[in-house]
Amino acid sequence: MGVSFYIKGTTPNWETGAGSVDVSNLNAHELLVLLGLGGDDLCDSANCRAFVRACDAALKRVAEADGVRLGYVTTGALGCTVVECSREAGYFARKLTALRTLAETGGDLGTIVWD
Repeated sequence: MGVSFYIKGTTPNWETGAGSVDVSNLNAHELLVLLGLGGDDLCDSANCRAFVRACDAALKRVAEADGVRLGYVTTGALGCTVVECSREAGYFARKLTALRTLAETGGDLGTIVWD
């Protein structure tokens, strides 16, 4: 599963990724926390201009070496296995920059949606 960020009223190209920023659920949660937008609700929206300001603030806090962490494997009671891999250095800075660029396209009255 994953979360897509896109501008309300637009139709992203799901094959090429144009018009959206797509991340895993875990990365979406962590990005939303960095943005100061909670992180518990992976289906929400915000005014594009406010979202740009949140991206600017988050980019100031994110170190260039962000994202490095070890992967892990979890096996559930019913045999479900979850494998979580590492993020490369700079991951959050790149995604925040992409989100900022996307939100800029929405202008002052646009709404950025994530679901």
